[in-house]
Amino acid sequence: MDRPDLKKESRRRRRARRPGQVIHPRVAEEMYQRLRAYSARRRVTVNAVVVTALRQYLDQTSDATLLMRRLDRLTRRVVRVSREVELALEFLSVWSRFWFAHTPQLPEEAKAGANKLAAKRYEQMVDHLGKHLAGPQRLATEVFGKGLDDEEPADPEAERNGGSDLPQ
Repeated sequence: MDRPDLKKESRRRRRARRPGQVIHPRVAEEMYQRLRAYSARRRVTVNAVVVTALRQYLDQTSDATLLMRRLDRLTRRVVRVSREVELALEFLSVWSRFWFAHTPQLPEEAKAGANKLAAKRYEQMVDHLGKHLAGPQRLATEVFGKGLDDEEPADPEAERNGGSDLPQ
């Protein structure tokens, strides 16, 4: 004898064991076939693929999103380097003009002594430049303002995931 109340109760118990909510999205037949084929190739359930895809979409942790963030960061760095190179070239140009305008031509007999003095002064300049580069103060920061070297903080969640969250 078949008892209908037992069948209903066992069905309820089965549903209660599954964690999560059930959703019923409608997708085109072609999309569904592609989803099933992908799941079969990867040997994972359709549910696992959908959940992973939704998580990546909502958390914005897909490979394309992470790549775009990195490209944006690199673009900002290239713009900053471009401004610094432009500053350096302009400085060199102005310095050269002043040098040639205010430095007299040396007679031939004074050139040997001037070369020795130039080598000594060059070494002093290199030492001073090394100390200046080791410090926090930069000409570009003075010219363009504070916060030039500040970078956007990296997304720790994205770094932890290694860029991809798809099931293998």
